[in-house]
Formats: sequence, structure tokens, C-alpha cells
Amino acid sequence: MLVVAGAGSGKTTAVVGRAARLILEGLDPTKHLMLTFTRKAAEEMRERIAKQLPGIDPMLLQIYTFHSFCWKTIRKSPGLFGCLPGLTLLLDDDIDKLFNKFAKSRGLLSATDPAAKRKQQRFVNDLRTCYGVLRNEGGTLDDADMIADILGRFIDDSADTLTAFNGLVTAYEEYKASTNTVDFDDLIGIMVHGLRKEPMLRDRMRAQFPYLTVDESQDTNLPQFQLVELLAGDSRNVVMVGDDDQAIYAWRGARPENLQDFKSTFGAKVAYLMNNYRSQSRIVESAGEHISYNIARFEKTPVPIRAGAEKLKVWYLEAGAEAAKLLAKSIQSAIRNGVAPGEIAVLYRTNRAVHLLKRALIALRIPHHIVNGMDFIEQAEIQLAIAAGRLALNPRDAAALTRLSELADGVGEKALESLFMHATDAGLSILEAIPTAKLSAKALGSLESIRKGIARLTEDGPLELFSVLEDLGIRAYFTAKDKDKELTARRLAALHELQNMINDWLAGSLMDAESQWDEVFDSLLLDTKHNDTPDGQVWLSTVHQAKGLEWGHVHVWGLSDGIFPLSHGDEEEERRLSYVAITRAKDVCELWHAKEYPDRQGQAFSRSRFIGELPKHHVEFN
Repeated sequence: MLVVAGAGSGKTTAVVGRAARLILEGLDPTKHLMLTFTRKAAEEMRERIAKQLPGIDPMLLQIYTFHSFCWKTIRKSPGLFGCLPGLTLLLDDDIDKLFNKFAKSRGLLSATDPAAKRKQQRFVNDLRTCYGVLRNEGGTLDDADMIADILGRFIDDSADTLTAFNGLVTAYEEYKASTNTVDFDDLIGIMVHGLRKEPMLRDRMRAQFPYLTVDESQDTNLPQFQLVELLAGDSRNVVMVGDDDQAIYAWRGARPENLQDFKSTFGAKVAYLMNNYRSQSRIVESAGEHISYNIARFEKTPVPIRAGAEKLKVWYLEAGAEAAKLLAKSIQSAIRNGVAPGEIAVLYRTNRAVHLLKRALIALRIPHHIVNGMDFIEQAEIQLAIAAGRLALNPRDAAALTRLSELADGVGEKALESLFMHATDAGLSILEAIPTAKLSAKALGSLESIRKGIARLTEDGPLELFSVLEDLGIRAYFTAKDKDKELTARRLAALHELQNMINDWLAGSLMDAESQWDEVFDSLLLDTKHNDTPDGQVWLSTVHQAKGLEWGHVHVWGLSDGIFPLSHGDEEEERRLSYVAITRAKDVCELWHAKEYPDRQGQAFSRSRFIGELPKHHVEFN
């Protein structure tokens, strides 16, 4: 069955209710696999099912993110997926450094002039983007036509660009194979390849999970849809839940047409959840008419349950700076009239708008928080901790040792390259090669300390992480590195927070050390970023980061042609983004346009064509 669930329609309630009903009717909860995109969504479903079924053990519920499910499955039986035991996951920062390293060795980052250096770095970054797109669209290095098409979309399809792409990506894939590492984008593809290659594995998993539910299915890319097909087989107990009108992740390979493909491939019945319980009627009807201008979609008409009186307000000003000031005054007025700051959001198409808005809010002393996508694991101290854990699982993880060597005196790039070469020549893991490496006494002593610390973590597990990092000198390292003592204190507090999180995750655990590390990395690394803003503050966020959230008052900034929609964006995707922005609002929605913006000097903008798609009887123009 395909469930097309409109904005504010109670999608999660329906998914949870069905899962609970199946269990009440006698289904073993371990037989129902439920896949979604964020750990937060998975935990919410788990908690709500457990609340409906007080006698059930929540841990029996098989609810995962796509990537978490694949990671657990691959790590459990790595040989079936062409991997070695101890597989570890590279972080984004590792990948950036590796691409730059391989680019330098190929002369792609050789410029000395600042402008030329920036141009070359953009080119390398774009090549990495194309590599991600290739995998998210289900391609490999053997798909020459697909590679040419992707390069043409993002850079150009010249012979030089193709040569640079193939050289960089080949070096990167060889590196991953030699260090027993993968990255986030590999996981779905590895799983799909393994299930296609191993019929017995495929049959076993189908028997293990005869019931399958996919949440937010409009966000699935081609490999994820292929995974659903492989897991489902001939089963008719497959439910995909989603809304093609809220498909806003085409840039990472999401295919809203997967909903149509599911309907035709499985002969699925279609059920519609059209009642909108979130927004007042003027917002629901305005958004519904707006999105109806898209052609490639399931036809549907949302039904408002809440009555509404306040029209959507459209503000048009000549100067963006004046518009930002007026927006801030509107927020100030709402707060003075009793609206909690945390019930107000300002949404925009790109982060370029944030500085202008921030200045306007600061001028009126309005508390606010910028949702910038900065994740806990991106902090330098947390990445050092993760590197130690990765080495405890995988002694071949060169990127992890490279990062952890920041704590080691006398260990520079040349020493590490010498160690890595020695390990390769001797057929040893990197940690095994340390005692016999031909390095200075200082470097050997520092690396030997790391080796012994990692041995403790391998034996005793993640409960010893902070203690090992202390022994390796992480406190002294940041004290010397940071000029600001408060910054050092915040770093150490973050490490304490990480250790406390680990202690909570593993409380009462009887798992061995390796399984404990798997649990920690599943919790830390395999989630889509999601930021919670502190209570009592206005939200400033891109529309993408606001997906799945709601506020009483929503201001949509920059509704100007060329900004929202973007001049180079796909119009239907841009319209879906606009629809998502408007439907975040429960009570009040204000739309802002200016003819000129301070960060885009010399450009004059027309009012967004999307404003003209809103029903005039629901809109007040100012």
C-alpha cells in the first residue's frame, strides 16, 4: 500500500497505529522492519508504539534509519558484502582531506595565487560532489554515460574533467579498500550489491522481515528504492508512506517518482491522508492551490480541520535592510502580544540571508538561534574521540590515526607516510606496524602511547574512552592550542558529555567491546543532522532544515525571483520548498520580498512568481 500523507495530516500517528495493530493481532514485533531517515523519527515511533502497547519491550521493535539498518547488517556479516571484519566509517572531514591529498598529488591544487587557489579548490569540491551524486543515483565508475551526464550538470563534460574525476575517485576507492573503511554514501550501495549477489542472504532477510514500512518515502533515492524492492520480494505486506509535494532533497538524489514507481511495480493500492490538523484553513488552502501548479504529482486537495481568520501577509519593500527591520518589528510585536519566541521561525532558501536578519533581530534585542547544521560530531574534540574508537575497531584506519596523531609529539606528515608505507610493505595493520617502524625515538614513543591506549579501548570498550584520551594528553593539547581558556573548558565539557552519552547508551549492557563500539557509532554517526533550538528563542533556519517542524508564526524571507525560487533551480523542486515553508505555519504566515538586498548589490529583483500562485482572497498585500 502507498499512503500519500499531506502536510500536518498525522502521518506518524497512522504509521504507529498500524504497527501497534499488527502486534495486537499477533505479529511478532521483530518481523516488522520500519525504515526512516533520522534517528529522532525512529525513536519517536518506537516510543509511541511502546506507549500504545505498555507490555512490549521497545527494543524488540525493528525501527532504523536506512543507513543504520545497512550498517548493522553489513557489520554483522561483512564477508557476505565483500567487506572485512572491523569495517569503519569515514567522516566528511576525512573525505575532504583525502580528496585534497589525492588532488595535490595530481597537480589539481598547485596554484599559489589566492584567486586561482580558490578556483582549484572549488573544482576539487565539485568533483567530490559529483562522486556523491553518482552513488546516490545508483551509479558506479563503470557507468561512463551517467558520469558524463553528472559532470555536465555540475561542472562540464570535457575530457580533462573526466580524467580528473576518474583519477581522484579511483585513488579514493583504492584507499578505502586498503584501509577497510567506507563512507556514508557507500552503505546503501554495498547492501544492495550484497543482496543481489547472495540469494540465500536475500531469502533469509525476506523471511526475517515479512512486513516492511518505509517512512518519508518521497525522500528515497534510487539505491534506497532498490533496497526496498530487494527486501520486499513478492511480499504484499509493504507500506510506503510519503508526500511527493514535500520532496525537497533532489540535490542528494531523492526521487519523488519512487512513489509512482512503487505503485506500478507492486500494484499498490493508494490511500490518502488529506486532513490537515496543523494549520488554519487559509494557510492550508493557500498552500494547496500553490502546490497544484506542479504537474508531476499525485492529485490531492488538503482539507483544513482548523478554522482560520488571519490572512497570509505579503510584504513588499524596496530595500532588503528595511524589510529585515520591519520583519524584526513584527516579531517583537508578536512576542509583546504573548507569542513565545520559540513559536516563531524565519525561514529562507539559503544561508546567505542570515546575516541581514540577525542584525535586525539583535538591534531589537530579540533572542534568536541560527540553525546552521553544525553537528556535535563536527567538533574537533569529538572527532578526536571518534578517531580513537575507530582505531579500536579497525587498526587499518589510516585516516583515524592521522587525526589522533594530533595528540602525538614529533609525529608529522612524513612520519605517518613512512609508517603507512612500512605497514603496507610488511603486510601489517597500521597499529601492528608501529613497533618496527623506522622513525625517530620521539615519534615512536608518541605512537606507541597511542597504540597502547587503543589496545585498552579494544579490550575494555567505549566506557574507557575519556580516560584513554586524558592519558594521551588531550587536555594539555587543547590547553596549548586554544588561546581562549573558556573554549578549552567547553571542549572538555563536550568530551564529558560524550562519555555520559556513551554511559547512558551502554547502561546495563552485556555486549562485548566490539558490539559496544558498534552501538556507539550507530548512535553518533548514522543520523541525518537535526538541530533543536534552545527554548525561548526565535528560529532562523533554511527551509531544508525546517522539514518536519512547525511553529505558530512563520516568516518566509526572500520571496524574490532569483532568490526563491533560485534562478538555476528546478521550478517544481523550488515550489515544493515554498510549499514546505508555508505549511510549517500553524496560525500566522508572512511572506517577505524586497527589490534590492545588501548582499546582492547591483541586482534588482521582481516579486517571486510563487506569490502570484496564492489565492488572492486569502492574502493581504502590504
